[in-house]
Amino acid sequence: MAVVTTALVAVVAASTGTGPSGAAGALPQQAPGPAGPTGAGAADGPLTIAGVSPWVAADGTFEVRFSPTVLPEGAVLRYTVHQRLREGRAGSVRASLDTVLDGASPGPVLRGPVEVPAAQLGDPATGPVLSIAIDPARGTSTRVYVPDAGIHPVTLELVDVDGRDLWTDTVLLNRLPSSPVEGADGAPARMAVTLLLPVEGPPSLEPDGTATLDPVTRSAVASATSLLTAVPEAPLTLGLRPNTLTGVVRSGSAADEAFVQALRAPAVRASVARRSDVAIDAGGLVEADASDELLRQLLEGGATLNEVTGREPRVDTWLLDDTVSPAALPVLAGAGTRRLLLPAERLRLPSGVSTQDARSRALGLQDGQGLTVTAEDPFLTLRLTDPRRDPGVRANQVASSLMSGWFGAAEEGATAFPGPSAVVVVPPATDAAALRALLPAFADGGPLTTDPAAVPTAAARLGGRAATASLAPRVPADQDGPVLATRSGRTLIDAYRRMAGTAEPDLELWSELNSEILSTQMDAGRRARTRAAITADIERHAARVELPPQRRVVLTSQDATVPLRFRNGLPYPVQVIVRARSPRLDVKGDDTKLVTLRPGENRVDLQVTVRAPGTALLRLDVRSPDGVIQLGRTDLPVTSSSISGVGAALSVVSLLVLLGWWLLTVRRRRRDDARTAGNHPSQRRGPDRAGTGAPDRTGPAEGSGSEAPTAGSVGPGG
Repeated sequence: MAVVTTALVAVVAASTGTGPSGAAGALPQQAPGPAGPTGAGAADGPLTIAGVSPWVAADGTFEVRFSPTVLPEGAVLRYTVHQRLREGRAGSVRASLDTVLDGASPGPVLRGPVEVPAAQLGDPATGPVLSIAIDPARGTSTRVYVPDAGIHPVTLELVDVDGRDLWTDTVLLNRLPSSPVEGADGAPARMAVTLLLPVEGPPSLEPDGTATLDPVTRSAVASATSLLTAVPEAPLTLGLRPNTLTGVVRSGSAADEAFVQALRAPAVRASVARRSDVAIDAGGLVEADASDELLRQLLEGGATLNEVTGREPRVDTWLLDDTVSPAALPVLAGAGTRRLLLPAERLRLPSGVSTQDARSRALGLQDGQGLTVTAEDPFLTLRLTDPRRDPGVRANQVASSLMSGWFGAAEEGATAFPGPSAVVVVPPATDAAALRALLPAFADGGPLTTDPAAVPTAAARLGGRAATASLAPRVPADQDGPVLATRSGRTLIDAYRRMAGTAEPDLELWSELNSEILSTQMDAGRRARTRAAITADIERHAARVELPPQRRVVLTSQDATVPLRFRNGLPYPVQVIVRARSPRLDVKGDDTKLVTLRPGENRVDLQVTVRAPGTALLRLDVRSPDGVIQLGRTDLPVTSSSISGVGAALSVVSLLVLLGWWLLTVRRRRRDDARTAGNHPSQRRGPDRAGTGAPDRTGPAEGSGSEAPTAGSVGPGG
C-alpha cells in the first residue's frame, strides 16, 4: 500500500514579519556563518547564496544575500535579467520553470550583463548583498526595466580581475503585478501554503511494552529536534504520529526527551495536526462496519498529541495516507475535516484539470460532503532538500514554484481566488538554513501565506467552473480480524478499569498496545503476540486477588454470619462482584454483592439464614464488576445444626400430617378386619344374649324348613 509521505493538516496560525518597505519580501538579517558552500555537493566556489527575495513589488528592490566570505581583490559580480517565463512548449509556466531549474537555458535576455564590483556588495564579513532595483515603466542607469509580472531568471557570475569565471548560479525574480490582485471575495489574492513537518514510524511498542523506534524514525526524531531548535519561528505544521510520540516518551532516552522539550518550547511557533494514533486503513475500517474505530483512533491520537506537545491539534485538514474511500468521507466530515491531502495518483481528474492543478488548487471532492482535496507536490520537497544547491537557492526555487501557481491564478482573474492551495513537505533532515531562507516568502502582505484563514473552503474555479476530482477506486484490505482483536482487547481492558479504577498504571500501556493492533504496518504474527501479551498481563494482575481458602464452616444458629477472607495482593483497592449460592442457606439482601477489597487481608461477612440443617456447599463466584473477568470460583462446606422458624413450622406440619395419616390408617384396618370375620361392627346383639357380651350362636331347628341367614344379613331390629 502506498503511503503518503506527508499527511496534511490545517495551516499554521502565524506568519512571518514584514520586510523593509520598498523591498517586499526582503530577506531577514542572516547570522554570520562559515564561508563557502554549505552541505555536501553545494555549488563549489567563493560565494554561497544564503537567501533570495521570494517576490518583489513592481517598483521594489530584488536582493540576493550571500554568506560571509572573502572575495578576491578586484572581483566583479555580473548579473543578467532574463524575460519572464511563459507556457511555451512546456505546457505551463511551472513546467517551463522546472526545465530551467533542471539546467535548461534561462531564455532571452531582458537586461545585462550588468557588472557590480565586489567592493560595492557590502562588508564580506557580514555577508555581501546584491541589490537590483527594478522599474515597471522604463529603465535607468540605476534601475532595471522589468515591464511584465511573472518569473524572471537572473544569471549570476563572479569573475576575477582578469575576467576569468570563478562562480556562477541562477536565481529567480518574481515580479508582482503593478496593481493589487483581489479575489472574488474582495480580499487580497493569496495562495494558502502548508509547511508540513512529518515525524512518524511503525508501531513503537513491542508486545511486552518496550519502546522501540526503528533507526529511520529515531533519525527523524533527532533531526526534527535540531530543526525546531534552530528555526523555532518557522510556521510549521507538525504531522506527528501519536504512537511514535508514545514510544518517544516511554523510551526515556535523553535525545527523545530533548524532542519533547522542543515540541513544548514556547518559542516554537509550529501547530500540531490531528492524526490517527497509528497508520490505519480508513476505507477498510468503514468497509468493516468499524467507523467507531476510525473515530476512536482520532480521539486517542488527539489526546496523545495534546498531552505530549501541550498544543491543541487542528482538525480541519485530514492527514491521511492513501486509504481513504468515498464511504469514509462522511465519517471524516462528521469529525470536523474540511480538507484532504492525497497523492495525485489517488485522484481521478476530469478533462481540463491537470495534475499540477491538483497540486496548486483546492479541488472539490465529488460526493465528498463538501470536502476539498489538494494533491501533494513531491517536487517541492526535492527542491528544498537538494544538496547540490545553496540554502538560499533551494528556498528561492520552492518559493518560485509556488508563485508559478499564484501567477497562473492571477491571470485568470478575481474568480480564481480563493482557490490556490499547496503544501510543502519539510523533511526533518531539511537544512535549517534553507528553511530559514524560505520564511520571507510568507511575509505579511505577500501572495503566499500560512494563515489558516486563507485555506479555501470551496472548490477553486478553472475556466469559470468549479474544479472537482473524485477518488480513484481502491480495494481496501480486510480489517475484520484486526477490528475483532481490538474490540475484544478493549473489552478486557475496560473490565479491569472498572475493577481497579485508574490506579493501575499499566492500563495506559495496555490501551496503547491495543491501539497498535489496527496498524496497517503490523503483521498478523505481531498482532497475535500483542493481543496475547495484553491478555496474559491482565490475567497476572487479576490473579493477585486471592479467594477465601477452602475450609469447613459450622453454623449453630438460624441467622448466622459466614466470614469470607479475601487477600488483595495489588497495591490499590479493587471492586469485585461476589455471588454466593447454597441449597440450604438464604443470603440476606441479594446473593450478588459489590465488594471493595483493600490491599492485604479483607474479611467480608456474609449474612445468611439457615433453611434446613445439614451439610451443603456454599458456592462463591468472584468476577469484575461487569462480569467479564472471572477471578475464580470456590466451594465452602457449610454444616448447620439449627433450622429457621419456617423450617420448624414446616416440620411440625409434616408431623401432624403424618400422625393423622397413621390414625386413619389404623381405623380403616380395623374395619377391614371386622368385615373379614363376618360381623360388621355396627351389628346389634341378640335378646337372649343381651348383656352377656357373647355372640348368639343359636341357629334354627334342624328340618324346620327355614333358611339360615346369609353372611352379612341384618337380624331383627337391624
